[in-house]
Amino acid sequence: AGMKCHMLEGSELAVFLKYNYGMDFDERIAKELSPDGYMDWILPKEIKIGTRTVQYDDLITHSFRLREYPVLVGNAWGAQMFNTVGNKIVMKMTPIERGKAIRQIDRSLEELRDQRNNTAKASRIIDLDTQIQALAHVLRSLQGENETLFNVNIFIQVNDYELSEQKKSGYKTKADPNSRKKRVRQALSEEGFRANDMFMQQFEAYSSLQLSGYDAFDRFKRGIHSTSCAAVFPFVYKSLCDKGGLYIGNSSGVPVFINFFRRDSERVNSNTVIIGKSGSGKSYATKSILAQLAAEDSKIFILDPENEYTKMAAGLNGKIIDVGTASQGRLNPFHIITSLSDDEEDDDAAEETAKANTFSAHLQFLEEFYKQILPGLTPEAMEFLNSLTTNMYTSRGIDQDTDFSKLSPSDYPTFNDLYDDILETFQTGFSDNEYTKGILRTLMASVSKFSEGGRDSALWNGEATITTDENFVVFDFQSLLANKNGTIANAQMLLVLKWLDNEIIKNREYNMMYHADRKIVIVIDEAHVFIDDKYPIALDFMFQLAKRIRKYNGMQIVITQNIKDFVGTEELARKSTAIINASQYSFIFPLSPNDMTDLIKLYENAGAINESEQDDIVNNGRGRAFVITSPGERTNVDIVAGTGIEELFTMS
Repeated sequence: AGMKCHMLEGSELAVFLKYNYGMDFDERIAKELSPDGYMDWILPKEIKIGTRTVQYDDLITHSFRLREYPVLVGNAWGAQMFNTVGNKIVMKMTPIERGKAIRQIDRSLEELRDQRNNTAKASRIIDLDTQIQALAHVLRSLQGENETLFNVNIFIQVNDYELSEQKKSGYKTKADPNSRKKRVRQALSEEGFRANDMFMQQFEAYSSLQLSGYDAFDRFKRGIHSTSCAAVFPFVYKSLCDKGGLYIGNSSGVPVFINFFRRDSERVNSNTVIIGKSGSGKSYATKSILAQLAAEDSKIFILDPENEYTKMAAGLNGKIIDVGTASQGRLNPFHIITSLSDDEEDDDAAEETAKANTFSAHLQFLEEFYKQILPGLTPEAMEFLNSLTTNMYTSRGIDQDTDFSKLSPSDYPTFNDLYDDILETFQTGFSDNEYTKGILRTLMASVSKFSEGGRDSALWNGEATITTDENFVVFDFQSLLANKNGTIANAQMLLVLKWLDNEIIKNREYNMMYHADRKIVIVIDEAHVFIDDKYPIALDFMFQLAKRIRKYNGMQIVITQNIKDFVGTEELARKSTAIINASQYSFIFPLSPNDMTDLIKLYENAGAINESEQDDIVNNGRGRAFVITSPGERTNVDIVAGTGIEELFTMS
């Protein structure tokens, strides 16, 4: 019920037929061809048939025919092989006349019963009993005229792009040239199938894999009743129904559940990218996900440029911090935060190394911070400022050997201290060096804006006072951005993300201390607001956080409506692509056709977005997302908040 059928014709039919010979082509070419040119474009220039492979131009393929099937199957029993990227499946079925089918099953039952009576092996008896019961059920259905029996052959063509590329480039590798073939065979075996690899029968396999009624192995067909044939479901993706998953919405009427913290060979992290034009449903989906994560006691931090989450925070007894003032807590740039480890493995030695490097890492961070808030400094002035900063810490007994866990916020220097040190150096040193004194004058004028009495002193001048005991914390950037000071806003964003490093570590320590499994989630909403094409340090921080947070039981969510800000320059595109590649999940809401080129560029190394998927993204309605959970698992989902969840983020 509700299945949408569509008759292929013209360029669509040409594209479908072209996929019989591989996936490496541009679908758009078909639209530019006349009908007379379709076949020349569809067919390969050369076909080579060997003893174990068939090669279409440069593409090497392997062929299988299923010879054994599981005795009992459930719905979508063929989904694994049909949905494996690079597999072409041809299922050939011939209906059997009812009387002949009944006689065929009777003979099979007699043979199975004879085998049952002539064996003493318990395991064999159990297997035969199962087969006899299954066939008896089919026989009853046929006799009641509720079923039809089909003779079935299933052929599989495996497109081996890895081996094809090796052969084409001439690059020799120690890797097994049959690894792709073995992986497919193993996957079939795990599903209960056995397959022939068609050795010395490649021409027969090639002929049978064509879209025709011809079957070179017709005499070897397996009898399968119509209910099981229908249940193979070759035309659908497996539903997204992760154990312990969050309810996301529905796909073709089937509920979708995603466990963002599932880990296996396909799912390696929890990071998520949410993209879509304004009003497409991004915020609704994000809030639905966050409300469910909050209900599971996750620790959630949100960078909110548009005052989007304050009501939700209030409803969840969270905390709202206006980062445009220090009224709810101050971030001190000179407060040293323990660095997260770059090592993605849970390695204690790597963790200790990270702690030892905390001091030098923070000095490097401060240099980037200075570049953000003091963009006019010359390289000489920046070098001098770095040296003064190091001396400021040293004079207070802080260096790379310091145990930072024993320091309190009041132990760290502030902008007042930095200004005083610059002033003292100006007054007592370099009295005869006018060039150096000129640099110091510049530094005093620059730093004075952030020290006592300066126009931006309230924001950062003083010890760190922010506390976040709550599990739902919103950093509200709206007032800061309203002042049209992107420099200060971006610098504050860097400080927030740096400060969150410590929160991530504290959450891990909490889990270790209480043997808990509390997740930590960092959300960067309207991420394009923080991107400066002249100084794209924000993207570096997002990428580093995405790369590291996975080992700390965490998840980063990056949300944007403006893709063009992510690909404005080659450097921005490179950094943005790195974030996409470090994110397991993508929710792509409706976009305008003009955004497709940029979207394709971002995802070219993350499974790509084909033409059909692009059409879906452009034409999807409000609230429908194209969801990617792995390169081979992607589908459209109508986002729906579960019962009681929507009230958590829509309450006034």
